Amino acid sequence: MSGRSLLHGSCAVAAIAVAAMPAMAEDGAARPALPEIVVSAQLRPQPIETVPIALTALLSGEIEARGIDEPLDALRGVPNTVAAHVPGFGSDNDYVIRGRSGVATVIDGVYVGRGAATNYGFFDIDRIELLRGPQGPLYGRDTSGGVLHIVNRTPGDRTSGYLDGAYGRFGTYQFRAGLDVPIGERFSLGLSGYWRKSNGYVRNTTTGDRLNEDDGWGLRAAAHAKLSDTLTWTGSIARMESTALYAPDFECDPAAPADCKGRFASTGYAETVGPNHFGPLGVNGRKASFGFGNSAKTYLATSRIAWTPSEAVTFEAITGYVDTKRQYGIDLRDGRDAPTIADPVPAARGDVYGGYTILGDTHHKQFSQELRLSGALAGGFVNYVAGLSYAEEDGDSDLADILTPSTGIASLVADRRVTTETKSKSTYAQVDVNVTDALTLTGGVRYSDEDLRFGLTDNRAGCAVLPGGCLDDALVTAGVPAKMSDSFWSPRFAASFKPNENATLFVSATRGYRSAGWNDRATTAATIRPYAAETIWSYEAGLKSTWFERRLAIDLTGFYADGSDAQIVDGGFDYVGTAGFRNKGIELEIAAVPLTNVTVRAAAGWQDAKYKAGSAVRAQQAACGAELAAGLIAGAAGLDNAPSCGTGIVTAAGDIADPVRAPKWTFSAGAAWDIWLPPVSGSIVTPSVDVTYRSAMETGGANASLYTGSVTGVSTTVYPANPYGGGFLTGSQSKSQLLVNAGIALRTDDNFWRVSLECENCLNETTVDASLGNVSWLNTPRVWMLRARRQF
Repeated sequence: MSGRSLLHGSCAVAAIAVAAMPAMAEDGAARPALPEIVVSAQLRPQPIETVPIALTALLSGEIEARGIDEPLDALRGVPNTVAAHVPGFGSDNDYVIRGRSGVATVIDGVYVGRGAATNYGFFDIDRIELLRGPQGPLYGRDTSGGVLHIVNRTPGDRTSGYLDGAYGRFGTYQFRAGLDVPIGERFSLGLSGYWRKSNGYVRNTTTGDRLNEDDGWGLRAAAHAKLSDTLTWTGSIARMESTALYAPDFECDPAAPADCKGRFASTGYAETVGPNHFGPLGVNGRKASFGFGNSAKTYLATSRIAWTPSEAVTFEAITGYVDTKRQYGIDLRDGRDAPTIADPVPAARGDVYGGYTILGDTHHKQFSQELRLSGALAGGFVNYVAGLSYAEEDGDSDLADILTPSTGIASLVADRRVTTETKSKSTYAQVDVNVTDALTLTGGVRYSDEDLRFGLTDNRAGCAVLPGGCLDDALVTAGVPAKMSDSFWSPRFAASFKPNENATLFVSATRGYRSAGWNDRATTAATIRPYAAETIWSYEAGLKSTWFERRLAIDLTGFYADGSDAQIVDGGFDYVGTAGFRNKGIELEIAAVPLTNVTVRAAAGWQDAKYKAGSAVRAQQAACGAELAAGLIAGAAGLDNAPSCGTGIVTAAGDIADPVRAPKWTFSAGAAWDIWLPPVSGSIVTPSVDVTYRSAMETGGANASLYTGSVTGVSTTVYPANPYGGGFLTGSQSKSQLLVNAGIALRTDDNFWRVSLECENCLNETTVDASLGNVSWLNTPRVWMLRARRQF
């Protein structure tokens, strides 16, 4: 995006806002135009404008109007936030807020662990809350970046429902439905589901398969019971399945580079393979027969019992169970070599075993139980929430890695069974003291205790006589611990002041953490090493305000974050935990109804994220500098290679890398206009547009990319590409991105009928969303969807 385009867009938004101010002021006596949003970010219901947390909330109406079908869509346009699929897995997302990827997913109050699929179709959603910044005191583990809280709707006390069907580009079909049925005066049942099928937007010209489909389905049954005037129970059970794939794809066909009309892949690893396809390579178990694909099957059960003996006290018991089985075979290199400076665009080979293929047959189970007490004391002078929490996660993963080098002869890199167990116990409390009607002081703390266990068994027959021996024996020799224990204090301090009824000023200091673990997807004893828990302090100051009888809302937050042991993925599956982290930034969110039936929203974020190098990284950086001075090159072959450069968080040029997915600037703006057709029709047409922009960013830990322009090694070998700069070829670098989504909807004034035509990425912008080992993963191309909805 050019600077001129960005300037023009900013001026247009500013002009609309300035022009609308008199209209809003003159119409100040009109009814409140922006909805009143109540959130549970602090584990109790509060108006969003009174919560001293940087927080974005989406209600069900906006979710429907914007065509938001899954979590990845919901985070689009949030300041200083980037979301993308995990390379290979369309069923899994990586959320990065303020430069940190420790973002916990919480569904109906239940934390969903790392082993579960995180990208699934939405059911009947009530609201989505995205809390930015560490949230350790109230939410516990894996919240160094923030929390994504998805709140499903509680079944209502009247019969109601909806049917929703859609058809779109790439042969996409989607159906959604929901039904609430009251049974008597004290019990109601809710059923909802979704189904989605597509052909995939990537053409594999070697196998004829269509890849990167976004297929899945889910069913959810929910119940709400008023057991007495003071006792209620709400429970749900959901079954979700996703076969969404996120394979590397290319704008031009690797097998026929002149064909650049579409998205392409060329691996010879097919979606359907014969029995025991990988057996001749020594792969064991069911995974030896897996074709190119990904399947994640999840059960999610939640239960909440609430007892309110008085208006000032509520006791809750929240129970959760998550069970995810996953089977996958994913080629991470498109059936060919990884790009290097010697061969930046490897020729398509169509390897039947893939270029570098990972296989997995995994099962993750999680149980959690929380007891919570909340209420008020001294006539509302004190509000409090306190609780006890226990969680247990168990993982059992049968894994294998296969490499096909330039010789075209595939070999088994590793075949092992990995087991993990995490037990977490914590207690927490937060107290709000309402010193005056305008001033509230908040103090909170959580103490967490975690026990983690790790086990590995080498599945290779006769591994003792193979080079390197059995992997499990090598781990013992290398001193890799089989268990770890951690404990954390996560405090929070905040003060909020209301100078008037429509504004809240706040300051806060909060600590969060992301749990320790092992590089359990790595393949050697040298890389299967433990990494420490990531901890971070965040200091914030902000303003939340509404103006002109709620026709304008402005939220402004400034923050400074300081962390240690930042968990960084180094170009593959290896975590680097030796660096600190520092970030500062500003976030602005605006919502307005400047004219009758017109809604406008805008957001902007600026951040300056940096890693803090410890002694080990400084030593590596010094070694890299010496290697570069000697004429060595990162990623070169043999004696030309600079092994200390382009790895960890040291770039190929010897600098400290930029944090992953931490663009300096993010902007978004959107508008919708309800146009009433002649009154006799009872119909409303609503055109809408959403624009999001982010500046350039890096997607790999060492910022490793390949560029045009040759470079010569000390051996006099001339390499056709270089790792320093020039025209981008492939790798970590992601250019600035401008995405435009638009739609037009026709609905009846009672909202019973709605038909819409929508497009995402309407300008067909192509950028890098993720990378592994110099292979880039691109964003989704332009898609359109025609929807029809009947509500009753």
